[in-house]
Amino acid sequence: MKRAETQEAFPDLRRKMGNPSENRLIFLICADLKNRPAQIKKEERKGPHTFASPVRLRKVRKSAGNKNQLKKMSDLSLQLLTTKEDCDKYKAKLLTDKSDLELRIANMGKSSTTSSDNTKEKKEEVSAIDSQIVAYQNFIPTLATGTPKRNDAVIELSALNHRRLILTTDLDENGVFKVLDKEMNLQKTISDLQIVTDTIPKVEARKAELA
Repeated sequence: MKRAETQEAFPDLRRKMGNPSENRLIFLICADLKNRPAQIKKEERKGPHTFASPVRLRKVRKSAGNKNQLKKMSDLSLQLLTTKEDCDKYKAKLLTDKSDLELRIANMGKSSTTSSDNTKEKKEEVSAIDSQIVAYQNFIPTLATGTPKRNDAVIELSALNHRRLILTTDLDENGVFKVLDKEMNLQKTISDLQIVTDTIPKVEARKAELA
């Protein structure tokens, strides 16, 4: 960039500097560019009438778009039912869905309770086994080597360790996370049922509008 063009591109610097040397001009331009991010942030803090960052603008537009989309979905939903027959058919479908969801909730509730109870029982058993293992580890060294009593104690300790491994492996694979997943799925299904239940009277009201 030529000197004249550079000064035209940065009029604020030209007013401050008058007629500087080329090296001095380059130095001040670099300093000005370095300070611009801080100036932009300062402008952002002044209010919505000044500079807004692209990220902030995208967030605002996305939020507004989501709200508009939800509004449009609500406005369009029942307008698609244009005859009484459509209303009756869709209501019948909703009633079937409602019955299916109620059955699923009943079964999922039992399964979730069972899984939660099983996890609790297994954790309690692991805790009890840990206490027994510590007791045997302290007891075995007091017995004479090669005696039947010590051999039996070693076998019992081995069995406890094996049982503990089975329980902890099962808890890792099907324990707390599985219980939480089942409870979350149950809540989702309950939410679906509520939506279906709330929609049925709206379909009836739509049918009345078409009378």
